[in-house]
Amino acid sequence: MNLTLTTLSCATRVFEIKNFLSDLEVDHLLGIADKKTLTKSSTRAGAASESTTGDETRTSTNDWISRGNDIITDAIYRRSADVLQINES
Repeated sequence: MNLTLTTLSCATRVFEIKNFLSDLEVDHLLGIADKKTLTKSSTRAGAASESTTGDETRTSTNDWISRGNDIITDAIYRRSADVLQINES
């Protein structure tokens, strides 16, 4: 698989990787997400600070798909680490 990481912004780090996910992977992740319940996003000033869900700071919802969910999700995590040249663990 040949992937190219394009930097779109350095001030706020924004990257683009065209065709990073296959159609099968997209459908798989959407299927998982469809079964999840989104919860109100929280913010935290640092590791030792208290988490808050105040409307004034954040109004989005989210959930996470863990790496260990299945082999497709794990492969996406591995590919991400490889492209970003970071330790996959």
